[in-house]
Amino acid sequence: MVNWKILELESAEDGTVTNITYECKVTKNNQSERIIRGKTIDEGTHNPLTQPFDDLTEEVVLGWITNPEKNTIEKVLNSVLKDKKDKKALRKPKGTKSLPWGKNKNR
Repeated sequence: MVNWKILELESAEDGTVTNITYECKVTKNNQSERIIRGKTIDEGTHNPLTQPFDDLTEEVVLGWITNPEKNTIEKVLNSVLKDKKDKKALRKPKGTKSLPWGKNKNR
């Protein structure tokens, strides 16, 4: 599951959003990873005349984070979770109490 959340908005005196702090959290098989990032907003992204600051919704602001940005972040988080899963699979099997090199081996 992927969850996007806006954590903070910074704005100029005229209500123009200048910076967004957001989080992306990916959860799979009871494990999760998250990234928190900031994004500077240029004048072409948000026009305060079309939507007053107080009327902004999280959905609208999340729309300012481009799909390529979202896809890259989601891929990174999924890769981290996969690496964690792969490393966990390489650990000692449950129930094993001896060291593999301490066993008597027939040669």
